[in-house]
Amino acid sequence: MMPPVGLVAAVIMVIVLLILTGPFQYLPETTLATIVLFAVRGLVDIPALRRLYVVSLPEFIAALAALAGVLVFGMLEGIVIGVLVSFLNLLRRATSPSTAVLGYLAESDVFVSRATHPGAREFPGVLVFRAETGLFYANAPTVKQRLLKAVEASDEPVKVVALIWPPPQRSTWEQSRPSKR
Repeated sequence: MMPPVGLVAAVIMVIVLLILTGPFQYLPETTLATIVLFAVRGLVDIPALRRLYVVSLPEFIAALAALAGVLVFGMLEGIVIGVLVSFLNLLRRATSPSTAVLGYLAESDVFVSRATHPGAREFPGVLVFRAETGLFYANAPTVKQRLLKAVEASDEPVKVVALIWPPPQRSTWEQSRPSKR
């Protein structure tokens, strides 16, 4: 005849509680850590981080800072760290815009950066200078310094400087208003 299952389970439970309590004392933390690791594994997209590293190193650094912040300090703090790093990157890009000295390709009427197209030609005495963002108080000194360096580095004396700026961006609010024609 078989003993009742409940009685056998109770006896095994008493033996485990009396003898094996030490080895099992950290089991809940280990189990919780395993659950968290499996959950985080689905949230961290390693191929996306690799693509981000190739496409934009500053954004990759912001993503790693946010990831490290979440793992070390917690969810909210990690998000704040990621936002702060992204904001600092935005300030860096705004105060130090990309600039280029342009030349034209002989076979076309296209102006290109002379740094990336060494065969691009200049007009004698004319320096064509492009800044990728609009000029404002935070980036004006940097743009001025780069423009003066470009004038000094020119092969021929510069008589005319042609500045190329991007067109001003209209705000979403301005775009949504009906035009008054």
